[in-house]
Amino acid sequence: MKRVVLLVLTCALLLGGMTAFSSCKRAPKIDDIRAELIALIEASYEINTIFFGAGLPVYDRSDVIYSDLYNVYASSQYVNSYDVVSLHAKYSSINEIKAAASLVYSPELLEESLFVTGFVGYALTDATGKFASAPALFVEDGNYLYQSREHENKLRNGQKVFDYSTMQIVRPSGRDAIFVSVSCFYANDPATPLSARLRFVRTSAGWRLDSYTV
Repeated sequence: MKRVVLLVLTCALLLGGMTAFSSCKRAPKIDDIRAELIALIEASYEINTIFFGAGLPVYDRSDVIYSDLYNVYASSQYVNSYDVVSLHAKYSSINEIKAAASLVYSPELLEESLFVTGFVGYALTDATGKFASAPALFVEDGNYLYQSREHENKLRNGQKVFDYSTMQIVRPSGRDAIFVSVSCFYANDPATPLSARLRFVRTSAGWRLDSYTV
């Protein structure tokens, strides 16, 4: 009889432990984190504009007012391939841009993707043997921040407008990484409904986007 009781207690403890372990890995409820996720998406628009859209405001090199800036003061190393970012721009250094992006996107996405194209540049050959390269979007020389003249606005349809009332956490999602489906459309094409699947990861500083919202 004692063995039976011990067996029952052991099974109960094991089941309880498994339940507790399972609950620790369970994805959060959307209503508990909706506001935080929405704030990240809204903040991503500014970062998207810097890297994928119009970029930062620059001094117009064709304007005679800025002839000395480009012919005398700007670095000869960069002046032919880069424009000088306006001192009135919200961000005036690479570190400032990095800090802003780090509040929105995950460390892995930044270090492996966005910061590479943004501040390093790349040269690669794809699986078909096609070669592609691009200079860093931004460089600095201690005096000025420069933006590549090859910076292309890839947001021709505008940014995505999300219907936050449709947000749902979908599989596979867990405690520290979730996928969220949400209806959306491009700002310049509101008649075409779309559905986005965004990945978020939990970091020591809170949730961060682990996929782009463009």
